[in-house]
Amino acid sequence: MRSLLPILAVLTLIGTACSPVSSSSATPPPTVPPSPAPATPTPIDVATLDPCSLLDPQELGPLFGAELLTGEPQPDADGYATCSYHAADASTSVTVLVSRTPVDAAEGEAAVEALPPGSGAEELHGVGGVAWFGYCPQCPAGDTTLTVIEPPLEFSISLALPAGENARRIALEGLARGAIERLGL
Repeated sequence: MRSLLPILAVLTLIGTACSPVSSSSATPPPTVPPSPAPATPTPIDVATLDPCSLLDPQELGPLFGAELLTGEPQPDADGYATCSYHAADASTSVTVLVSRTPVDAAEGEAAVEALPPGSGAEELHGVGGVAWFGYCPQCPAGDTTLTVIEPPLEFSISLALPAGENARRIALEGLARGAIERLGL
């Protein structure tokens, strides 16, 4: 029996060491610090927004097959800020107009409903809150124009390009999507 006592003592120690520890004396698992909250986008101040910031001149040249000169901001007129890019050979121009008045989603919808009949405006879905090709009384006559309302911003991009109407529309849609992304809207 004496020879069994040391074995029983060892087994008792092993059993105690292997038994589950109560949660009150357990070391808590390491905690992972919470992820920082996603950054909230900086609100856009349409009253001071540089219209030239909507387009990237390096994207424009290859897109239109001509080297475009640097954007030229124009003085605000009739509540719009304007930036124009022109090709050195005058074959291509791009004009951006930014409304200096903030708009909300309801005003965007109302703008689409208020487009004059017979204006040639054609609504475009999937770009901004609301968007349409055509009708833009402030834009250069004869250009193909896309107007986008993505609150709080209303902007129009007009394009004079020696290409078919469909190619101009595709280019304008890409430029508008890029502007929206660039501004974080």
